[in-house]
Amino acid sequence: MQISFFFLRRHWVVLIIATLLMTPGCARSLLASPADEGLILEEASWMDRSGRASFEDVRQQQSWQLFSGWKSFGFGPEPIWIRLRLKAAEAGATNPWIVQVRPAYLDRLTLYDPAAGLELHSGDAIPPTDDALVSLAFTFQIPALPYEREIYLKLETTSTRTVQLTVLPYRQAQQHIYQQEWPLGFLFALSIIFALWALAQWWQTREIVIGAFVFKQAVAALWAFFILGFARCMIGSWLPPGLLTAIASCSVPWTIGATAWFMSILLREYQVHRLCLTSLSGIAVFLWLLPLMQLAGMTRESLHIANLFIPIVAILLLGGIISSANSEAHPAIPWQFLLVYLLIYCSLNALPSAIHFNLLPGSAIVMVGQLAHIVMDGGIMFIILQFRASALKHMQRQTAMELLLTRKQAEIERLQREDQGKLFTMLVHEIKNPLASLRMWLEAGLLPRKRDNLERAITDMNQVIERCVHTSQLGDQRLQPVVQPIDLLELTQSCIQACREPNKVDIEASENMPLLHTDAQMLTIVLSNLLDNACKYSPPHSRVVVSLQSPATSSAAGICWRVTNMAGTAGLPDANQLFEKYYRSAHARRLPGSGLGLFLVRGLLELMQGRIKYAPQEEAVIFTIWLPLKPEAG
Repeated sequence: MQISFFFLRRHWVVLIIATLLMTPGCARSLLASPADEGLILEEASWMDRSGRASFEDVRQQQSWQLFSGWKSFGFGPEPIWIRLRLKAAEAGATNPWIVQVRPAYLDRLTLYDPAAGLELHSGDAIPPTDDALVSLAFTFQIPALPYEREIYLKLETTSTRTVQLTVLPYRQAQQHIYQQEWPLGFLFALSIIFALWALAQWWQTREIVIGAFVFKQAVAALWAFFILGFARCMIGSWLPPGLLTAIASCSVPWTIGATAWFMSILLREYQVHRLCLTSLSGIAVFLWLLPLMQLAGMTRESLHIANLFIPIVAILLLGGIISSANSEAHPAIPWQFLLVYLLIYCSLNALPSAIHFNLLPGSAIVMVGQLAHIVMDGGIMFIILQFRASALKHMQRQTAMELLLTRKQAEIERLQREDQGKLFTMLVHEIKNPLASLRMWLEAGLLPRKRDNLERAITDMNQVIERCVHTSQLGDQRLQPVVQPIDLLELTQSCIQACREPNKVDIEASENMPLLHTDAQMLTIVLSNLLDNACKYSPPHSRVVVSLQSPATSSAAGICWRVTNMAGTAGLPDANQLFEKYYRSAHARRLPGSGLGLFLVRGLLELMQGRIKYAPQEEAVIFTIWLPLKPEAG
């Protein structure tokens, strides 16, 4: 089912635009090189495979490997030494220089500046010192000396050994740090807001997909808080040494596992192969238990395994969504949209793993991957889920409408079946009796002498059939009045002469009646039904009176017929049910009749813009009908 983005509310459109506009800006700020790169003349690295080399041993080494920018050494226990050759400071320079080291999850860093006689320490496993410049990355403050010199950095970490160094004057370093970290802080805060907003929605709906996203986002927020350096800046000085690193190491497999589990929940709507969903759930459980290896001192191995599962999860996600391309599922999020999202998301998150395993050269993609976790796992995925929620509401409304229409259609069909049953029962009863009488007269040889009764029986059957036909036409809205001028008195007298007992009917009318414009056939049916009922249900030898009047109403002039007869053995009909289809009082059922006459009369009068009124008086049954002299156009 293709759902338009117009289902999104206006504030979600604003959030989408703001996030998409901020993301490239944040990426440029995080990856931008400082304006003054001339302080570093040369970068070189050396791996201490013995793990026991002293600083003096390192200075004597000749097998240094040159590099520039980002450098990855993969996982391993060997310390990494980095040598920076710095240019001479300008004459009169008094501000110190800042050495900045990224990423923010490195455990132990030791900076040696032989010319200044400094040995400085920092890292995720070491509480920050007061003299360090506050930053999400690690910073060392060294003096600006008026001659070239070499400084050395020793890197020890249980995580991947990826590193980038910059050296800037103090004020320029401050500006560079702000440019990098304020956008990252904004996106991290936005991610937290989305998680809290999703929690509020889950509390109302208790939908499993939203609940899984809240759990995943909470774990991802914990990961970002520790891996990106926020924890070290905010609570690092309060924690025992090493606890910060331990929590950060646990957050990596937890985040990968939470993402795998959330995606397995989301992909259920796409009829993805069960094996793929089971694999994702199994990987999630395994990764959540993986930090137990830290208790055995295998932190580095656990992180190594966790990073191995990143491309595996990416392959399962892409393979699962691609395999569901031809399924008959109708998810709220279009298949093509989720495929594009997963292609971008998996690529951005798999590339850092490739760098960590030395499959690709070190680069700023590490920071891009971290940014992808914050932006795509948090903001963009939450917006996608809002799109999904809006689409689901639309689908639910559409389903409810279809269900309502189905119920209405079923009710109409039920009423039609009941109506057909009543019609069939009535026809059987009303036609069976005259036919039985005809058969009896035929067998008794009385048919020639019962001519009047024969004609009455045939007339009764014809009336029943005609009323059924007219009622069907009325229900199908196939009857439309044909307006023509008619003589009221002549048409009324004609109806009286055609009724079953014309000698029983008296007419009261002036000779100068106005000309009426209406449908003559419909009016004849109306008057014939009223006269037939009056003759049939009145006592024998009583009179039926038809009076014609021309009263003026508040809206238009019209003609009024009043048909009055005495109540017979059937008694007075129920005024509340009188005009209902097939209604006949209990005593009236002893006499032939269809129960359609008055229902048909009211329907025809409404078509002719008229009306009927039942107003009994003591023992008299009185029906009054009114028709306009000229119906309104349209």
